[in-house]
Amino acid sequence: MTILAFTLILLLGAYCAGLLGSLTGLGGGVVVIPLLTLVLGVDFHYAVGAALVASIATSSGSGSAYVKEGITNIRLGMFLEIATAIGAVCGAAVAIYLNNNFIAILFGCVLVLTAVMQQRRKSDHDGVVGSEAARRLRLYGTWPQKDGSLKAYELRHVGGGFGVRYTEADPEIDIEANIREVAAHVKAKAAALALDMPKILMEPGRGIAANTCITLYTVGSVKEIGNIKNYVSVDGGMPDNPRYALYGSAYTIMLANRAAEAASFKCSIAGRCCESGDLLQEDVMLPRPK
Repeated sequence: MTILAFTLILLLGAYCAGLLGSLTGLGGGVVVIPLLTLVLGVDFHYAVGAALVASIATSSGSGSAYVKEGITNIRLGMFLEIATAIGAVCGAAVAIYLNNNFIAILFGCVLVLTAVMQQRRKSDHDGVVGSEAARRLRLYGTWPQKDGSLKAYELRHVGGGFGVRYTEADPEIDIEANIREVAAHVKAKAAALALDMPKILMEPGRGIAANTCITLYTVGSVKEIGNIKNYVSVDGGMPDNPRYALYGSAYTIMLANRAAEAASFKCSIAGRCCESGDLLQEDVMLPRPK
């Protein structure tokens, strides 16, 4: 292959990478890396490095256009940059010790996962009430409609406070140890920078009270479908706890009056709304309800 042909193929591929990246947000590496490795025979490590450098221009160019059109949440992007920058540094440090085959397989798996996720049905997020952390960080915004009006949106599931231990499998969080660790780090940094010790406020959120709380339901009926599935219906459900129906939050389930008995009955806990998604937990082990 001549230098001219190599250059033309590379420029055409780079153009397609920029076009695809700005349209879908996938990143130009989806095109650049296969082009360099499969078509032009470039080493995988060099291909990844070239794609990352090229993505700077792609992100800057397409990002400026999205900002101009008013469909970019700059505060959210900067919030995400904290994690993406750390992940990028860690990934680059690890990549030099991995062979080409492993990186190629990993890249292929990511492409397959991306394709699968793109085909999933997207749910409607109208009326979402943002989390307290999202509101404090002002990670809300608006995006333009076809008629020129602006539609507001909020974000949820933004971390804030300590996690809550809902099941035995969840790790226990030592609040005092966390506070001591954070305080020691702040003191060391303040001393190193010759700064006065700042006042630190830590929000434990529901991490303090949640472990002391239970929800008590009354069993209404038990439905056994042969060897297929069993349902236990209770006098609650989505109206008082929609977390499992919305995003599969796990809980510890037990029969309050027979908690010490052997749990040999596998069942799903259903609510009273007569909806297919009105579930509090699935496939839990309990003593057979009476």
